[in-house]
Amino acid sequence: MKAKLCSVTAATLLIVFINLQNPAALAVFSGYSFSSHTFTPCGASGVAGPTLDSCTASYNTTWDNNTDNFTVVNGIQYWVVPATGSYSIEAAGAKGGNGNGGTGGLGAKIKGTFSLTAGETIRILVGQAGGNQTVLTGGSNSTGGGGGGTFVVRTPFNTNASILVVAGGGGGSGS
Repeated sequence: MKAKLCSVTAATLLIVFINLQNPAALAVFSGYSFSSHTFTPCGASGVAGPTLDSCTASYNTTWDNNTDNFTVVNGIQYWVVPATGSYSIEAAGAKGGNGNGGTGGLGAKIKGTFSLTAGETIRILVGQAGGNQTVLTGGSNSTGGGGGGTFVVRTPFNTNASILVVAGGGGGSGS
């Protein structure tokens, strides 16, 4: 895997089911089919992550309406793998916020292919863009906030082997 800078404002996470024998096949498990999905911060900003309600409103899927397939706990999205197979996972960290004198840094982007098992729960945290500078009381300028990183880990998380991908967020700009 190789990380590179990306130009996205909000971080994203794309998961694609790969079936080399039948590329048109969908992963099917627990009553839902899956080919690909882009996970996002679901409109969340600041220090609070998304909620289950904000994600089900943001995503145009049917499987996210069943908490046996998908839920959100403390801003972390829990997704149940629909079928055993290979999945391409591409994660992007969020852009840092702009300061008074500059532009925030870009987040990293990383991609890999992983063997996942049907019924396995994957934990996903999608970073949020860093806030832009504001003028503080007294007229002094402030800096932009750092962009949030994005990670994907297996559940339970108990070893370094549990980590699938991590993409760092961009730094906030100075004033």
